[in-house]
Amino acid sequence: MSSLNKKMIHAAIRCSHQCQYCFSKWKKYRNCSTANDYTDSNLFICPFCDSELELQDYDTILLPIVEQAELYKKCIIISISTKSYLKEETLSKLQLVHEKLSRYGGFVKVSVTFTNKSYHDIEQGTASYYDRIQLLRKITTYKMKTSVVIKPILPFVSPNEYIDIVNDTCNFTDRFLIGGLYVDESTAFYKNYIQGKYEIVTREVNWLNGEKWSYVDSAIIQNIIKEHIVNLGKKVFDSEQGLIESWL
Repeated sequence: MSSLNKKMIHAAIRCSHQCQYCFSKWKKYRNCSTANDYTDSNLFICPFCDSELELQDYDTILLPIVEQAELYKKCIIISISTKSYLKEETLSKLQLVHEKLSRYGGFVKVSVTFTNKSYHDIEQGTASYYDRIQLLRKITTYKMKTSVVIKPILPFVSPNEYIDIVNDTCNFTDRFLIGGLYVDESTAFYKNYIQGKYEIVTREVNWLNGEKWSYVDSAIIQNIIKEHIVNLGKKVFDSEQGLIESWL
């Protein structure tokens, strides 16, 4: 499936979370969304990152995606990553979407995102650590794909804390996606937590047409986490695309 012509279609979903490091509200991110065109590729990945999905989204956002899959007979993947606690009714609706997309090789993936256990104040409005564990447990009772997302890696969080997150979640999934922290130097988060404390590099963001952003180099921490995941017999990925393709 890796030879297919792939396209990312970024859907606009509200998010009332107040994660201080969030880049999805940056103007330069919003301006790079891909046009909604399902006719010129074989495989489409629709990422919903850290989103709050509600029942009304089935009719306004999810159902139109299903209709495109049925109209063009396309493989469409809806990739959801969330720090919210999704209600049972929402998960049931997502399961219906999953079943419809699977007719054409697509699916719904619902990941639960963790960045830390001890700094909840920088993620105001998100579900508690315990509730996210419970959500992950609940997702396993459905037929949808699931994984744990550990990103962004926060450089002031200890490697042992990330090891704890892996240990707390590894019984519910065999796939982990990890990634570093992009930063905007103009934000209070950068000035309070990052500036003058950690090495900053410039990194090209491939999924935003090569735009260059500032990035905190956390390779040492990431390697520690990766090694632990692999030692547990689990799979670890550096990109959403790699994670998705592992199921194809």
